[in-house]
Amino acid sequence: MSGASHPEPPSGPATSGLGPEAADPGQTEAADPGQTEAASGRRVSPPPLEANDRLVTAVVTAGWAVALIVLLAVRTEIPSRERWWIWVAVAGLIMGLFALWYVPHLQRSRARTAGRRAARNTDGAP
Repeated sequence: MSGASHPEPPSGPATSGLGPEAADPGQTEAADPGQTEAASGRRVSPPPLEANDRLVTAVVTAGWAVALIVLLAVRTEIPSRERWWIWVAVAGLIMGLFALWYVPHLQRSRARTAGRRAARNTDGAP
């Protein structure tokens, strides 16, 4: 494992004998999950982290609201050339409110798509 301490360039000796399928990043997902780094030269990608999207969106939106309140409270002390920060906070708050409305719609849409995909895979499986 000479590449562990420093990565080698893609055209270097570590990938020249692996063929075109090893250079395709999509191939790591289709690889056997038990495959080791030594056998493939690459690590298998970990599964994506799950988060409570609504909570994250609400916290960020609340942060923009707090920033807007603070900026409005001290607006007389902010130089006129720096008052654009108030509009940044307004834009962040508006986008956060939009995201609070949109995130549940997005999650329902993804769940419907995943359900259709799972139904198609089980019905059309040979």
